[in-house]
Order: sequence, then C-alpha cells, then structure tokens
Amino acid sequence: MRWVKILAVVLILAVAGGLAVNPILENLKLGLDLQGGVHVVLLADDPRDGEVSKKDMEQLTAVMRERVDELGVGETVIQPEGDDRLIIELPGVQDPEQAVEAIGRTAYLEFKTSDGETILTGQDLKDAQGALDPTTQEPLINLEFNREGSKVFAEVTTRLTEEYRQQDPRRAIGIYLDDKLLTNPNVNEPIPNGQAQISGGFASLDEAANLAALLRAGALPVNVEIIEKRTV
Repeated sequence: MRWVKILAVVLILAVAGGLAVNPILENLKLGLDLQGGVHVVLLADDPRDGEVSKKDMEQLTAVMRERVDELGVGETVIQPEGDDRLIIELPGVQDPEQAVEAIGRTAYLEFKTSDGETILTGQDLKDAQGALDPTTQEPLINLEFNREGSKVFAEVTTRLTEEYRQQDPRRAIGIYLDDKLLTNPNVNEPIPNGQAQISGGFASLDEAANLAALLRAGALPVNVEIIEKRTV
C-alpha cells in the first residue's frame, strides 16, 4: 500500500511537471503564431576543414544573439539543433527578408593597404553607428576603434603620409566587407583619434544602421547557409 502511495505521488509530480513545461512551449509557439515573423534554420560550415566544432556553434549562437539584440527584435528563439544547425525564430519583424539577410550575413570587416595587407578587422572596433553626413545627407557609418586598433591605425596612416605623395594610390586604405571593396579613400593626414567612416553604396540610413549593428555584434565564426525559411 505504501509503494502504491509513493507511485501515485511520483505520477502526480510527473504530470505537474509536464503541465508546467507545456505552457512554456506553447508560449514560444504562440509568440510566432500570433505576432507573425520568420522561422529560419541555418547550416554551419567551416571553410577551413569542413568540421564545425562545439566551440564554433557556441560562438555562432552568441553572435546571433548579439545581432538579434542589436536589430531590436524581442522574444526570439535561438536554439542549436544537432552538431551544425541553428534554429532562429523572429516574431513580429516588419521586414522578414531584411531580417533574414541580416542574420545570415558574415559581416567580416577588413582594412587593407594597397599591397593587400590587412591592418585592422572588425575585432578592432569599439563602436559603429549609422549616420547622415551633415553636409551631403549621405548615409554612412562612423567607426571608432578600440585602444589597440587606434594605435595601429595611427601608425599606418602616419607611415602612408610620410612615404607617399598626396595623390599616390599607395596612400589609400581599402575598407572591405566580406571581401568586397566598399570604399578606398586616400589618407590625407595621420589619424590619431581612432575614427574612420564607411561611405558610399548605402541606399538609406536604415541600411547603414543595420550594417553598423552587424559590425557591433561581430562577424560570424563560420559560414552559414539558410536551409529552411518560413514566414508566418
């Protein structure tokens, strides 16, 4: 009789636990169903050797959380699945296509001298903000480097101005995003304050601000492919 009572208590606790978990799962589902949004499954791939490590997935998840926070999307679900997949649910987004493009973009930023040497990357950034040029109203991104990045930028811009004349193309520093050249300005003078701008190619302030948000969150540690996308 005693064992029957114990078994009954265990069953009651198990049922209660199930009831406690079910509302949580239902709320996650209802968040997307009621508000609308996007369900995306990403497949991770490391181009170096094809192997995606546990650390890679942890970094990918962390960067995606940063990106979603920077984009201002609340009540999201970001959940690893298996060894190389990541499920992301974004409820209530106004522009699903833009959101999907933003989360799937590698956003690897590089500053290169004319001989192809990478002097700085997105890891050297302290801040990035979308803005409008006060004179031309052209959308741009204001960049601020961290202490080490500022030091390197000052050294390189000083060296270029000392070694090359004003219009010499070797005096330029190219700014690349995912291996694509965004702008290639000539260095007019040494820049000791650790600040730079990305201008040209932005259709709107929103586009510049969204890219700035990705740069703040950091580049993806591995390549990702969108293998499933559903708009609710």
